[in-house]
Amino acid sequence: GQRALYSPEVSEFFPQIVSVVIDPENLRSMEHRQCTQYLKQFVEILMLSCPPALYSTHLAPLIGPIFEHVRYRLEISWAPILQQPAGNNPAMLPTPCKPLFVTDCESAA
Repeated sequence: GQRALYSPEVSEFFPQIVSVVIDPENLRSMEHRQCTQYLKQFVEILMLSCPPALYSTHLAPLIGPIFEHVRYRLEISWAPILQQPAGNNPAMLPTPCKPLFVTDCESAA
């Protein structure tokens, strides 16, 4: 099934397929849950079904931009957590994180 994507009959269309699936505008328009499914149900299958002889020609053009997009998503998602507030106002400083030692959810809330 998946190997048909790598058949000689389809090889001339593969660059067009790659250009659509790695288009930054398409990737950025996905929600996180859609991006997760895209990685799991499309990219992973492509990687697992690709013949080793085609790694450099078929996977390399796809994987680089996808990893770059994942890095972008991580930076955007984690930025509010990792950025320090401006100034030395103690009220603006983040509350230090400490481990939660409770046995039930209600007392933690």
